[in-house]
Amino acid sequence: MLRAPGEESSMTVAIDVLGPLRLRIGNEERTVGGRRERLLLALLATAAGRHVGDDRLVDELWGDEPPAAATNSLQVAVSRLRRVFGEHAELRRDPAGYTLLGADVDAVTVAELTERLADLDPAEILDATAGVLSLWRGKPFAGLGEAPTLAAETVRLEEARLTLVESRAAAFLALGRSAEAHRLLASVVGDHPFRERLWSLLALALYRSQRQADALETLRTLRTALVEELGVDPSASVRTLEAQMLAHDPALDARPPTTRDPDATRARVSGVVGRSEALAVIDAALTDLVDEERGGLLLITGDAGIGKTMLAVEAAHRAGSRGARVAIGRCHEADLAPPYWPWLPVLRDLADTEDPVPAEVRALLEGGIHGASATDAGAAAATTLRTFAAVSRLLGIQGRPLVVLLEDLHWADHTSLRLLAYAAEELRGRPVLFVATVRTVDPRRHPVLAQALAGLARLEARRVPVPPLSNEAVTALLEDVLVDPDPALVEVLTRRTDGNPFFVLEMARLLGASGRATAAAAEHLEVPDGVADVLRMRVLQLAESTRTALSLASVVGRTFDTRLLTAALGEAVLDDLDEAVAARIVEETDIIGQLRFVHALTRETVYGDLPLGRRARWHAQVGRALAERLARDPDLIGEVAHHHTLAAPYLPELAEDAVGFGRRAALAAEARGAFDEALALWTRTIEVEREIPEPDRARRHTLLLSLSTARQRLGDLHGMLATLDEAIGLARESEDYTRMAEAATSFRSSGVWHWREIGSDDPRAVEVLELCLEHVEDTGLRARILANLGLEHTVASRHEEADRCGRRSIELARASGDRQVLRDCLVARELALWSPFKAEEREVCARESVVVADTDEYLMTARFRLATALHFQGRVDEADSEMAPVLDLAARLGHTGSDVPLGWWRWMRAVEAEDPDAVRIGRETLALHRRTTVVALTELTGLYTIVSAPHGAPVPPDVVASAINHPFLAFRAAVASALCLAGEVDAGVRILGTPTEVGGDYAGLFAACLTVDVLAAAGHPGLSAAVEVLRPFADSVATYGSVQSLGSVACFIGSGLVALGRLDEGRAMLERAVVANARVGCLRWERIARQRLAALDPDRLSRAQGTNRKGTARPR
Repeated sequence: MLRAPGEESSMTVAIDVLGPLRLRIGNEERTVGGRRERLLLALLATAAGRHVGDDRLVDELWGDEPPAAATNSLQVAVSRLRRVFGEHAELRRDPAGYTLLGADVDAVTVAELTERLADLDPAEILDATAGVLSLWRGKPFAGLGEAPTLAAETVRLEEARLTLVESRAAAFLALGRSAEAHRLLASVVGDHPFRERLWSLLALALYRSQRQADALETLRTLRTALVEELGVDPSASVRTLEAQMLAHDPALDARPPTTRDPDATRARVSGVVGRSEALAVIDAALTDLVDEERGGLLLITGDAGIGKTMLAVEAAHRAGSRGARVAIGRCHEADLAPPYWPWLPVLRDLADTEDPVPAEVRALLEGGIHGASATDAGAAAATTLRTFAAVSRLLGIQGRPLVVLLEDLHWADHTSLRLLAYAAEELRGRPVLFVATVRTVDPRRHPVLAQALAGLARLEARRVPVPPLSNEAVTALLEDVLVDPDPALVEVLTRRTDGNPFFVLEMARLLGASGRATAAAAEHLEVPDGVADVLRMRVLQLAESTRTALSLASVVGRTFDTRLLTAALGEAVLDDLDEAVAARIVEETDIIGQLRFVHALTRETVYGDLPLGRRARWHAQVGRALAERLARDPDLIGEVAHHHTLAAPYLPELAEDAVGFGRRAALAAEARGAFDEALALWTRTIEVEREIPEPDRARRHTLLLSLSTARQRLGDLHGMLATLDEAIGLARESEDYTRMAEAATSFRSSGVWHWREIGSDDPRAVEVLELCLEHVEDTGLRARILANLGLEHTVASRHEEADRCGRRSIELARASGDRQVLRDCLVARELALWSPFKAEEREVCARESVVVADTDEYLMTARFRLATALHFQGRVDEADSEMAPVLDLAARLGHTGSDVPLGWWRWMRAVEAEDPDAVRIGRETLALHRRTTVVALTELTGLYTIVSAPHGAPVPPDVVASAINHPFLAFRAAVASALCLAGEVDAGVRILGTPTEVGGDYAGLFAACLTVDVLAAAGHPGLSAAVEVLRPFADSVATYGSVQSLGSVACFIGSGLVALGRLDEGRAMLERAVVANARVGCLRWERIARQRLAALDPDRLSRAQGTNRKGTARPR
């Protein structure tokens, strides 16, 4: 039923698509106008209550060449449908599309039954399928043409019909009604000559009707069709069925139907006995999800073997039975955490739909994401966050409540954990419930997981602890293993296993196999290491060849492909694994040829018992076998690298291959934006490469540069510099100055701020760059050397040297003809030009950067810096015009490497305009800044605190402490000025120090202005000189980079002149400041300038001069 919540209709609206399209309202069939209206109705019905966009409807209705008036024609068609529906159904207009609500669609009934077939017993299947199969009146959507969506839906519905026929036939066979199964199947197999399950069921129905010859002939007919028409042999299941028939295998005989208590059997088989409290929490969460459309996060926690997975599977079953959609992902269990591993099956499931899928999700599923080549930390983090946001959007647009089940979170990769936290927070209050199982672990050994769980706890994740079983629950659990278990035996098993259900079952199976399932035998069973020893004893009962196959399988992981084992071992393993299946050590999965250890503990025990040498050989053989599959499945590269890396320390001949595969795996992780995993892969690859006796210097150089970039992406600047130092040292040893220069200049940044604090100095970096400059001849590389050398001089406040290097770098970059070299040199040059003296030149440089920018991040950087250059010159309208597309692009991308600087820019403009939202904007930006590795957090925390505080408020001690001896004068001046306003003039003077000139950095003029205010408040003898220093900048705007503005410099020159007693000059300057601040929209400092001008009233002035030394600065 596609009815809006809370809405009812007096008559039922039914849309039948399983044949010619038919619309019924109540008992009356209604006529739907022309073909276009009928096609529109079919498309909306097919969407099953989900939004359908205008663009998609136009494409479906008119094809590749829609008329100019297509949108208007669509609206007319919708209006006609609404008239046919009347009040009985709703065609709701959504943003850019429509949703059909209030109608029953026969195709939806089919889909709902198909999804729940696995939960029905044979009798229930017969009841359910009888009615649903009768809905078919012919080919779906007959007579509506070849609209792409309807063609695909027709195929899906025909597949669903065959699935229902097969399920109905299997139910007949399960109930001993072979003749009815034969009649049903015989009527359809002729139309589907290649469908193996139909023909196999027909053969089985004939066999059970005592018609063995006909049964075998049926299978031969299928074989002939497959071989002659398709050139393939029948599957293994068909061949096995034929062999069983020839051997008169008793397993093919009909079995009498059995009755059961569905609830009791399900509880026992699913392993959820004794879990009433946990199930109550799960049921409450599902009620919130389905009835209140409110999701959340459930963490099912407990020890290994305690039953977390069984409980999670039961949660998924209950969710599905209540109409929720369920998507399941499992973490990789073999000490291997490929990026996004548990999320990929979830996303593939949800992306398998006609609804639009975000481009970032499509790219992720295809092995790469837009922006994954970003190098600096801000841009790289933004790339990852854009992917997270896209995944969250996909999860949030499902047409019904969604449950995302992630199993074994303790094995998850870092990126997957971060995505879970992001999505859980982003989708708060939406009908999406995350359910995750996680083993109890030592947080000291698993710090990343511990940190992630702490973050999830802050999101109000509900923990569902899974406790040990009671005696009563153990009794129920044993019903399928032991016949009438003795209460004394139950008591011993419960005590010795601490109520761990997996341990209980393993001990019971071990006792049952020995024929001594008694309390005494259980009491004396020697299991000093607990469940691990029980598992060892169970495995030792198997044949040696079976144990060998299991050992190899444990190297692959909990889930493994039998064909891979055969390739790795060089001999068939199926017969050996049959014994393990029979012993319940491994079990089949839904995928042909794939098996799975029944429990992760089994795999861990078998793997842990492998001697190191054999383990290394198994890893090598599995790695080689997987490598042969890379051409058709590139996503295997992470596993290939994993196995080679683990084998290489013991098998040195594998080291070269391990390095090659490790490099490819790291690049693949980067392509998906999984930068944490990429860093781990680069690190492990270099560790293997270091063990090669005579390493290739060129390769190590390349690996070190890749590692440095990986560390830079994650904001580990110290680690980046240490890695580059190693690369520089390696090149220096061989006097390879080209590689030395590549390492010394490898830093790339599309960020808008410096990556180092102003005032720092690195003499060794300067020496290396100058040495490279003496030996390198390549024009482009020389340009990079000079650009980096200019930046080193800039942060050390050697502005003349910085200017000389910067100018020459641009000249060489242009001469090189390399656009990327010019782009990067311009970025470096703009940083060096961010000073009070060079705003015009910075503007010119930024305009050229806009032209050569080749990515969104670089374009944002160029426009941002252009806007700040214009703002500094008082051209505020132009600055806002340049910044507008930057803010629009940032909003479109969702996350960028410039989010923090953009936030501070918005705060600055809000403060200038005295916008009431300024405090909120600043608070949100500061919170964002704290979550990043962007520089200047300490000073901007203090600056935000000062500006947001009431006039004259005391300065917090931590802000004062952070300013003492701070290398950046602008920050010291801001704190000193605030102290003077609070009446602590002497403290302000001490914090300030004794500056003598305008600094050449991006906040030099800001510092000089506040220096005048502080010296004026103190009556300092250096005031006159400080005022004269400011005079050349009277028409400029004083800014703290792009985070705070003092408005017109004239205001501070005027205030200083007034404090010096030069009233007329001071008044003129203040009047000039009022006009200038009004012109640039700096209302805050326009008001302050007016207040200072008003303070020149003679009576007020005399009082102010009398208290100037120990009072406050001018009104703020």
